[in-house]
Order: sequence, then structure tokens, then C-alpha cells
Amino acid sequence: MRNRARAPKLGAMQRLEFGNARLRAEALPELGGRLSRLQFRTGGGVWCDALVPIGTDPTLPPRWPKGGAYPLVPYSNRIADARLHHDGQIFDLAPHQDALPHTLHGHAHLRAWQVRACSADALTLGHVHAPDSHWPWTFDATQRFWLEEAALGVAIAFKNTDARPAPAGIGWHPYFPIKGDPEIALDAKHEWLQDTANIATGEIVAAPAGALVLGAEGGTRYLSDWNGHAAFQTGTGIRIALQADARFAHIVVHRPQNIDYVCLEPVSHVANGFNLAAAGQRGTGTIILQPGESVEGQLKLALA
Repeated sequence: MRNRARAPKLGAMQRLEFGNARLRAEALPELGGRLSRLQFRTGGGVWCDALVPIGTDPTLPPRWPKGGAYPLVPYSNRIADARLHHDGQIFDLAPHQDALPHTLHGHAHLRAWQVRACSADALTLGHVHAPDSHWPWTFDATQRFWLEEAALGVAIAFKNTDARPAPAGIGWHPYFPIKGDPEIALDAKHEWLQDTANIATGEIVAAPAGALVLGAEGGTRYLSDWNGHAAFQTGTGIRIALQADARFAHIVVHRPQNIDYVCLEPVSHVANGFNLAAAGQRGTGTIILQPGESVEGQLKLALA
């Protein structure tokens, strides 16, 4: 009988640390190019977690630990029934066991990334993909992280290295620790309605006005045409302000039921956006890259 390959233990993985006087971060390139820790030093000199820290023995692929922050490449969220409609064809993809029969959050965060540059306060990771059951096109993805006093900068880039045009999407999926029910200041024009499987239906309504609150009962909102700024008090002693550029025209706000974290996910497109766009839906954020073309988005996380 052939031995099955085993996922590496976290303790055996490469840990990369970078920081400055106000922030210290840790990345695990082999665990999907994930930031595994981000801590902020308050004015009183206390180090507080700005991201949910990953434990010493997290769940490994095909599931992932609910902590840190990971890239959403080559798409975010779900592709309905794991069937991708593109250029008049249907591509059957590998579904994810936590979202059957759909895919979930791309696959690059389940693969090892390589270090391309590293300094005391910055880090660049890269991932090269060859066609497989998760994605039939080649691509090259890059994440850049840098620190500016009490702010973390993140840039995510995606290049279509295939000989064929390909759909593309990028995003970032952080887990912020919270206490209580924080009020999130977020100005968006539209909300995309979803079915019970969290697939966007294509129906768009006006986004709710005022602060957004997801209580302990949990919930997920798909918002678009936002102004790129979201801010809230975590209840743990930190104020978080997220600023994203126009490439991230959509944002997912997610809180699980009775669990103390919230995810604010800047993304380029809505859930199942590729299929909605193929069916004629406008405003999905779907990007089609020609061979050799790239897309990049940048965001900043300011802590106080």
C-alpha cells in the first residue's frame, strides 16, 4: 500500500518575523502565504493582537485555521457547483469539502508560497501555479507586506502566465478579534443578496445606511461600490481602520455565530461573480486577463 503524503506540522514550517517599534508580524509562507500574527503596541506599551493569532497546531489543508490573514487568489468566495463558465466553456473545478458542492476562496491559500524578498520591516511572497483540478490556467501571484509606523501595507498581484485569456480575482481575508458587537463604519452603495448557500443571486439592493453591526447570531454581507474605508473599535483595546484602493470594489463582512472574530474582506468581485458575469450580470467585478496581463490591488491597515 502506498503511503499518503502528510501535511507538514506547523512547528516544522518556516516562520518569518518582521516588525518595527509599533508592530510585529509573523508569516508562514508554507501555510498558504498567510500572516499568522500581527501585534500592535499601544501607547501604554502593551502588545495586543490585531489579528486572531494562529495556535501551535492549527488545522491544515484542505481546511484552514480561522486566524491570521490569507490571500484570495485566483478568486474569492464561491463558484457555484464548482462549475466555472468562461468564454463559452464550462470548467469543472474541485469543490471544497466545507462548501459542497461549491468551491471556496480559491486555492492559493492552501499551497506553499516562496519568499521573494525579506527585510526587517517588509516581506514579499510569491506563488507559481500550474494547471490542475482547482484552476486550469497558469498564473503567478505575489503578496507584498510592509510596515509604516502603526500601519500594515498589503499589495496582492496576479499575473496570467497562460497562453489563454483567463478570469481573475484577488482579495484578502483577515480575522480580527473582537469583544461584544462592534459597530463598523462602512459606506457602501449596494448589497448583493445571497441564497442559503451564500451564493450571490444577482439581485442588488441599496446597502443599509449607518454603522453595520453583526451580532452574536452571526451573518455575512456582500457589499459593493463602497468608499474603500472601514473602521471599528474591536473591544479589545484597538481601533482598526482598513483602507483599500479601487481595485477592491467589493467587500465581504462576515461574523460566525457566537464566535468572537469578524472578517472584513476587500475583494475585487462578488461571490460567484465569474458565472454571473458570463450570464450577462453587470457590476460583478469580474476581470478577464489576456496572456501576460496583470491585476494588482493595495490596502492598508492602520491601528490605534
